[in-house]
Amino acid sequence: MKRYKTNHGNLTTFIRVGDKNVRIKFISGNNVYGYFETDNIDIQKALEKDLSFGVKFFLDDTVQQKIEKPLNSDVLYVNEVTSWQQAKKYLNKKPYGILYAEMKTPDDIRSVANKFKLVFNNIEGW
Repeated sequence: MKRYKTNHGNLTTFIRVGDKNVRIKFISGNNVYGYFETDNIDIQKALEKDLSFGVKFFLDDTVQQKIEKPLNSDVLYVNEVTSWQQAKKYLNKKPYGILYAEMKTPDDIRSVANKFKLVFNNIEGW
């Protein structure tokens, strides 16, 4: 899994993967830093060969440090989730089963998580 970062907030760009154009969406929780993660090797290679790599977006090799918050027994802290994309996937799976269409923005994701008393405390901007 590689994580990419932009200083352009919610950035959407297109890259060429093989003979197809693939849309890449960087999601921002604060409209400053946007993040995109993938474990797809072909997309990783295409991103790193793209002309915007190193200019508009970069490989985010910073180590995520756990954000220390007081523990509340009423909520479930989900430490393994470190990005908005991972949070969407987490909420889409059972037992939650939330549709991706209901989680278009970080605020939507936060709202859904709050309904289930979930805290993704390792997401920047949570």
